[in-house]
Amino acid sequence: MKMEIQPMNKIKLLFLAITTMFLFGCGRSGPSSPSLKREQLMQVVFPGWAASGDKQKQWVEWKETHSDQPKSEKPTFKKYEFFVLPEFVIRLKEDSAILITHSESPETMKAREEGGFLTPEEIAIGAYWFKKVGENWYLDKRLDEAISIRGDLVDVIRISKQGYALVVGSFYKAMGYDIEYINFLEVYDGGLRFMMDDPIYSHADNLYKSSDCDKLFSLQPGQSILEKASPKSHDVCFEDEGKWKIAAEGDQPGDLIVKVNGKHEVSVDLGAETVDDEVDKGNDVDHTFRRSWKPVSGKIVYQYQGGKYIFHSSTNPEISLSH
Repeated sequence: MKMEIQPMNKIKLLFLAITTMFLFGCGRSGPSSPSLKREQLMQVVFPGWAASGDKQKQWVEWKETHSDQPKSEKPTFKKYEFFVLPEFVIRLKEDSAILITHSESPETMKAREEGGFLTPEEIAIGAYWFKKVGENWYLDKRLDEAISIRGDLVDVIRISKQGYALVVGSFYKAMGYDIEYINFLEVYDGGLRFMMDDPIYSHADNLYKSSDCDKLFSLQPGQSILEKASPKSHDVCFEDEGKWKIAAEGDQPGDLIVKVNGKHEVSVDLGAETVDDEVDKGNDVDHTFRRSWKPVSGKIVYQYQGGKYIFHSSTNPEISLSH
């Protein structure tokens, strides 16, 4: 039985065909990039942006936070003219990608270039999602301040079959300590989030706290030296290095495994060599210390639970990833 299409139905079908052609044939309008090159994507997000000079400065929205602001209250945003620099482009799927940037004030950038920080200043990390329509990439979602960090973005890594994270490097260089920290920012649909409540170190030492540390670690394991020092000012030397990796073969982020190797001082207080009346007076007197060092090593494992890496186990109670 042959079915005839009524005139009204013909009009509906024609309208549907035209609409479909408009949506899928003509594609999206607006600024786009023919590739996933960082500079081209930046010009889609920030028209007029250039890779050098004052054109790096763009207007971005940062969240205004106050210590007494209730958590239930909606955040307010304020625009700033900051330097905006591209960091990474991550191809999430065949038709989606994300551009990662960092923004900082002219004052912060100047101080950074002059090496004026003992600890890193706060910078904002921007996240911009792109969708591929036809042959071009269009901005789909933007967060000028997806999250703020103290440090630098040093790498992008895979943490599962489909998941990615940004590696955040930070440091502390003061009072004789030289410590380098890392944390991870997971990339998810809603933005970026820290994967650890507290950063862990990738390197830590206090070699500059005392000139004796270099002298001590120049000895062979098992050798020792005798030195006099005040118990109040005697510093125990250490130098640790942490090498980490994340198993990324599964559907969920794999274990974070950190192998630690280092040198730890072994110090024995042999007591003071002073007359009793000096001790009775409460004077600060020197003690003799027998100093040596031993190699330490071990493995620390963190497991991914509820969007965070949680401490799971350690093969050596003498090692720690925080100082």
